[in-house]
Amino acid sequence: MNRYVKKVLTIIAVSSAMMVPTADARPWTRQNYLTCQVTLVLSGNYFMCQTRKGNEYLIKMADIEAPEIGQYYGKESRNYLKSIISGKKISIKVRDVTSKYVVGELYFQRQNINREMIRQGYAWADRNNSSSIYLRIERDAHSYGFGLWEDVDAVYPADYREENPVNITTLKQTALKLDGIKTKVLPAETSPAFDDDGIDLREQITLNGDLPPLRPKEKTARPQQ
Repeated sequence: MNRYVKKVLTIIAVSSAMMVPTADARPWTRQNYLTCQVTLVLSGNYFMCQTRKGNEYLIKMADIEAPEIGQYYGKESRNYLKSIISGKKISIKVRDVTSKYVVGELYFQRQNINREMIRQGYAWADRNNSSSIYLRIERDAHSYGFGLWEDVDAVYPADYREENPVNITTLKQTALKLDGIKTKVLPAETSPAFDDDGIDLREQITLNGDLPPLRPKEKTARPQQ
């Protein structure tokens, strides 16, 4: 092998190594996925799921706003999500863990269900943090009059909640009732949907071994003009 060929191969090898992201550079790894079985669908964007270790979590689907149960198309939205994931093993691409629930993108059979809920007219794109693709999917569903867009006066869920506050405990009790499951009415502060031992879910989910400690995303500094 002559010197020129060796030099070219060396350059290719070095370039390839530089292109492979390190573990720290990757925004998501397998560790940032939560795999669990759905135990109860609360609404069109909230549900409970249980890991194989027996730990149960409340999940909020990221980037979407589904109509509340008391709204037009609220029950239909819940029923649609339930028809897809109830009792199924699913994956959550975790975006964040708040003090009470996990926020993420729901995947089932390699399909992004968050986007599917919007595409079929069962949810809005979240106005606070939706990406352009979610907004584009919503515009398409709106233009075709799918689902909730049959109602020209459809009210955005966040606006509805301003006059009709919703708490997770009530939502869970309503979901159980709709499913024909009898249960005791619990006050909000003792809801099993939340941690009652004072431990923040962000700590608990790590202690349970279901996710590693989540690191905040680093903001990329813009180059100086």
